[in-house]
Amino acid sequence: KNYINATIDKIITGGGTATKLKNSYLYYWSSSQSNGYNAWVQRFEDGYQVTGIKDVPYSVRAVRDF
Repeated sequence: KNYINATIDKIITGGGTATKLKNSYLYYWSSSQSNGYNAWVQRFEDGYQVTGIKDVPYSVRAVRDF
């Protein structure tokens, strides 16, 4: 989380717009599916990962360039 927020600070300093990860135990969807019904979710506050049913309304967050 701190590494991602530091990168977001650089984006903002360079004139771009971005939103930092929040300081709470929020889940963010990953782009990786675990099967046809579930996908991985990530909690950046403590690094916790788990699979979640894809119809749960978690946030989405890009964490690197593709």
